[in-house]
Amino acid sequence: MAMLISKLGGSYPSYIGYGYSSCLTCHSNPLGNGPINNYGRAVQASEISGRLFGGTDESLGEKSGFIFPLPSWLQVQASYRGIYVGQSLQSSPQYRWIHMQADGAAIVTFSKQLFASASAGYVPLPASLSESQKASLSHIISREHYLGLRPAKGHGIYAGLMDVAFGLRVPDHNAFLRANTLLNMNDQTHGLLYHYDWEQGELALHFFLGKLNQDSASRQKGGTLYSEFLVDENFRLGGSLWYSESSFRSRQMLATHMRMQAGKGSSLLAEVGIFRQSLSSSTDSSIGLFSFLQSRHLFFRGFAGLMTFEAYLDRFAEGGIRTFRAGPSLEYLPFPQCEIRADFLGSQNQGLNTVAPNSYLLQVQTHVWL
Repeated sequence: MAMLISKLGGSYPSYIGYGYSSCLTCHSNPLGNGPINNYGRAVQASEISGRLFGGTDESLGEKSGFIFPLPSWLQVQASYRGIYVGQSLQSSPQYRWIHMQADGAAIVTFSKQLFASASAGYVPLPASLSESQKASLSHIISREHYLGLRPAKGHGIYAGLMDVAFGLRVPDHNAFLRANTLLNMNDQTHGLLYHYDWEQGELALHFFLGKLNQDSASRQKGGTLYSEFLVDENFRLGGSLWYSESSFRSRQMLATHMRMQAGKGSSLLAEVGIFRQSLSSSTDSSIGLFSFLQSRHLFFRGFAGLMTFEAYLDRFAEGGIRTFRAGPSLEYLPFPQCEIRADFLGSQNQGLNTVAPNSYLLQVQTHVWL
């Protein structure tokens, strides 16, 4: 399965390696994701991206805005992401190009304290759906629309559709800590988020009702607690709690996570979590584990190598499936507002008295934004 990545702006948790430990520095969403603000655009252009076509840091920063001038109260961003995927490389390779994302987003500022953020764009429908199922669904989706109020320094209240406040928001959406935990690329929820940011860390409380356009019985309703604290300069340690339920199931999760700088532009991310899930149709509950470790090494400006290790256990009970996945990636930002990334991943499933053959995946993606 492709590692679908949908961050609109190109600002990732691994950028703590550049000294940016708070997502609020570059994003309107205090925990990251969504469009980046004007300061984030300038940082990306003048410090993180390469200079393939020349230019000074100052000139690149000055040209980092939208393609034409906008009033000060409006920020607009557009993004396209496509991916070339090679699956089952060990046996019968299959290759295809996927148009993953074509999004537009806008932030409207009403005052120093009040703003609104919204997005809309194209989303591919799963290939496994029948033609009749596809006909009943739309290719247009909004991954966020919310009002933000910042009444005092460090305090923020956000109401609307947002990503759930839990764990590391890595852009690798088929990573176990995203794909297997109700935190995937289209798993946003309507709710109310309170965020507090101070010099030594940040704290978030998120109360949610699920997506209001979904059937009420299937919505996951509950809340999360997210925290992260400064242990040392550019070294943050945190934890997250989750409780939610619907008419079909209840779910609880606990995770600890870490981000740290490992040299200029280089970083180390880690998360370990445990979850418990119960179905209303059964008296049994399943308890499982997930872990994620990723290093990023900056070779030179705009070009970095990543190494990822993951593990997932669907249940502790006898017969539970253990999945391990690892592989290198190359990340290249040749010039501002362009990213190319290549991933080679190997996976293995292990269960009671059985070990599945290794499987391999190659994917090359391109991401451009304005």
